[in-house]
Amino acid sequence: MALSYEEYRAKHSVSPSDRAEIDALTELMLAEVRAYRPRELREQAGLAQAQVAEIPNAGA
Repeated sequence: MALSYEEYRAKHSVSPSDRAEIDALTELMLAEVRAYRPRELREQAGLAQAQVAEIPNAGA
């Protein structure tokens, strides 16, 4: 039978230093994902970067 996430965490503890590294890497990965979101929206709208740059307050 599969373990729930809570059961798995109870059986496989993580040291505080490992937890800090995991949290730092998680933040880095989330920042990378957030960086691509504006590009995805721009491409869905069919706009080039130069066109977006001409839009007032587009970078704010």
